[in-house]
Amino acid sequence: MKKIILGAILFSGTFVWVFRSCERKQDSGAAPATTLSVINTDPSLSIFSLIASYSGDENYLNNSATMVIPVDSAFVKAGITKKIAARLSPPECDSIVMYYTLFDKLDFDCLPGKMVEFSSGLGPLIYVDSSNNKLFFDGIEAMSSRPVKVGKTSIYKLTQFVNIPLETVTAIASADSSLSFFNEALKRTHFEDLLSDGPYTLFMPTNNAFRNAGYKDIASIDREDIRHLNQILLYQAFQRNFFENQLKKQINLTTLQGREVQVSSQKRLQFFGNANPNSPACLLNNGMLAENVLTYKINNVLLP
Repeated sequence: MKKIILGAILFSGTFVWVFRSCERKQDSGAAPATTLSVINTDPSLSIFSLIASYSGDENYLNNSATMVIPVDSAFVKAGITKKIAARLSPPECDSIVMYYTLFDKLDFDCLPGKMVEFSSGLGPLIYVDSSNNKLFFDGIEAMSSRPVKVGKTSIYKLTQFVNIPLETVTAIASADSSLSFFNEALKRTHFEDLLSDGPYTLFMPTNNAFRNAGYKDIASIDREDIRHLNQILLYQAFQRNFFENQLKKQINLTTLQGREVQVSSQKRLQFFGNANPNSPACLLNNGMLAENVLTYKINNVLLP
């Protein structure tokens, strides 16, 4: 009788072990992680995860080669909180997701010393370069030069927002109420036409910057001699696209007006005009592309 009981115990123990082994095998056969599932479980990407859920782009996300994703604090700094993200329309969510989705593989080892263009799923390019083992997307440093790998997808996280390009400089200036003086100067001089033939960087002084330079209202922009106004705008423009990480490497920049602007990055990135060396201009935002023109808001008018 003891042998029968002992055998029953051994059998039941073996059955439990086999059953649990089967459970483990079933668990190990669970669906593999996807790009979207990894994003959804990363607490630092909750805003992008919310936007992705409204975009209808699951297939694109899971089949992308590279994802470039700002973390929550970057979205919040750009004015996109969870509440705002929840109110975005599906087309708006789609635009954000597709701009951060690249279908080309990024080879970090081939990037040092040069800038490489990558087409986003939205269409506009994202520019990638590296220096000192740091990786930059449109001049914004990735949190790590080594991505999170999910299947064939590489995910890079950014602590700053990469702005989606707009079609024209005027579209950027007219959409920002703090640039109404600058927008008026653009319209009076038809300055944007001059920027159609190649890559440029353009500084856009805010309304307060123009007031500090002696223009008390938009009417004073309209009264200004158009040739003088054009010279001021030429002094805010530089040939080539200079993203913020590249601006930090410059000592001076030659303007389209012909004279130089001095650059200092000792404490913070500052730009000094010839006529106002004691009033440097500082960048107020990340660069925003408008076709071939890279634009920045600045807090002082640079004067030749």
